[in-house]
Amino acid sequence: SRGGIGARRGGDAPGRGAHTPGAMAAAGQLARSNVVIFYAEDAKEWSAYLVSLLASASHFDVVPHTVNESTSFTSRDFSQFRKCKCHLVLLSPQFLELAVLPALEHGLQRILVPAHKVVMFLCAVTETEDLRTLFREWKKWKRVSCDDDPDVFVTAVGEAISESFSRDSGCETTGSEPQAEPQAKVRSNVTKSPVESPSQPPRDHQEKLVKVLPDRIQCGVPQQIFVILKVKLDTKVKSEIDFAFGGKAVRVPTTFINEYTLSVQAPDMPSGLVALTVYSGDLKVCSATLIYYTDMEEIENLLKNTINPVEFMCQAFHIIPYNRDTLDKLLTESLRRNMPVNGLH
Repeated sequence: SRGGIGARRGGDAPGRGAHTPGAMAAAGQLARSNVVIFYAEDAKEWSAYLVSLLASASHFDVVPHTVNESTSFTSRDFSQFRKCKCHLVLLSPQFLELAVLPALEHGLQRILVPAHKVVMFLCAVTETEDLRTLFREWKKWKRVSCDDDPDVFVTAVGEAISESFSRDSGCETTGSEPQAEPQAKVRSNVTKSPVESPSQPPRDHQEKLVKVLPDRIQCGVPQQIFVILKVKLDTKVKSEIDFAFGGKAVRVPTTFINEYTLSVQAPDMPSGLVALTVYSGDLKVCSATLIYYTDMEEIENLLKNTINPVEFMCQAFHIIPYNRDTLDKLLTESLRRNMPVNGLH
């Protein structure tokens, strides 16, 4: 079937997630955006990572847009998408399966034009001629891969935005090179380079350039982190690290441990995926991500990764031998003691 175009799987295709009302940004936010990211559920983590990277590295306004079986595009959507300067398509196995649905196929063909605006992000799929049946001008798109360095992602998107602004102003880019040549420069040597899984955490990808220890930080708890780089820094130049989450950004001076290692006191940030960018003077060296978590999120994470949550909780409360009734009684009494006077609302 056409849904299998270029897909490289280790098993069945990931399940399709339900449509999330908050997945599409408000029309006002979309109208201001330079970049819109189209992705399916199996590339959700890559979408979140790219939003953080593009917002922190180049201060692009980025809006993610998830697609699933119930996705449909209105005339207002088409109008708003045309205003965006770059369409970043996370081409994953699930995205290809969804793209053959008539409503989505027709909608995407209308949205993903002109070709100079589109950047295709290969996410566990390979390029094949069959892609032409879904996307008529896909060969003219800029292409990057999961195996690329973060700077390549930013460069590809930046080139698409720059070309869009140039054409909108009536100033065509000069030069006699065919349109495919700039794409080859962006893509480097990653053409047809598959990855094992589109859901591989982007933090693993970042470790090619930088290692952050620890990479998970508890909210509200002072924590020193170490940033280990693969490039040598000039210790005579002031180094800083920028922490960014949503609209909040904090830049913190660092201390040199040696030419390859920095230490910094992590600032207090909201829970979630925080983009970290290393600067040497005014030069951006590299980017990575950190996870900030709350106490409840850590407990939830532990329970999710425990084979038997009841036994885990019995062990935590020193209920030995394990007894579900004793645990239930303890939790009930704790709830009664801590219940607000006016009850729960």
